Parts: sequence; structure tokens; C-alpha cells
Amino acid sequence: MTSVVLTASGLVLLSLFLIYSDFKKWRALCRADVDPTRISFGRRQMRRRIFSSSLIGIVGIALLGSPWMLEPRQNQFWWYWAGMLMMVMLLGVMACLDVLDSVRYFRNVQHQLLLKRQESLGGLRDGDAGIQESP
Repeated sequence: MTSVVLTASGLVLLSLFLIYSDFKKWRALCRADVDPTRISFGRRQMRRRIFSSSLIGIVGIALLGSPWMLEPRQNQFWWYWAGMLMMVMLLGVMACLDVLDSVRYFRNVQHQLLLKRQESLGGLRDGDAGIQESP
């Protein structure tokens, strides 16, 4: 029973720490002078991560009920563990969504940087050609 309480407490504390750090990052992003697409990505990321962190806390609190769910013949046993499994699976889905959105955002950033680089190289080539033609 002690290990269950310690594990549940650890999950709840982890959840609170993650929520605090996510809000702290969000406040820092809002104060920074960045483009609207970065703020939009940060908002979506914060929502996903706050939801996932809250879900970790809920799993921690629900874990406290596990010592009473040892008898597999009880109907509650199956509902309890199915619910726990669903929450853990939802955490996995949220992690995959976070990865996919991050990849999409950073590919867009990489594409924008590539376009700026090509524009600047194009400007240098035109400037070099102009300098060579003047003498």
C-alpha cells in the first residue's frame, strides 16, 4: 500500500511541476517579440502539454484505488483497469500529436529559412553582377 501511495504522490507532484513549467514557458513566450505563427504553435503546444500533464495527475490520483481492485471477478475491476488503460493510451496519443505538430511547425520554419537564404544569395549574385558590369 505504501508503494502505491508513493507512486501516486510522485505522479501528482510530477503533474504539478509539468503544469507549472508549461505555464512559465507560455508566459515567457507571450512576453517575447516573436511572430504570430510561433505564438500559435506555442499555444497549441501548451494546451496539449497541460492536458497531458493533468492526465498524469489524474492517473496518479486514480492509482490510489488500485489496492481495492485486486479481485478480478468484480465488475468494477474491469472498468477501473480499462479506464486506466484508456488514460495511458490517451497520453500516448497526445505525445504522438505533439511530435507531429512540432515536426510540421519546424519543417515550416526550415522552409522559411531556406527561402530567406535563397533570396539573400540571389541578392548577392545580382549585386556582384552589377559591380562587375560597371567598370
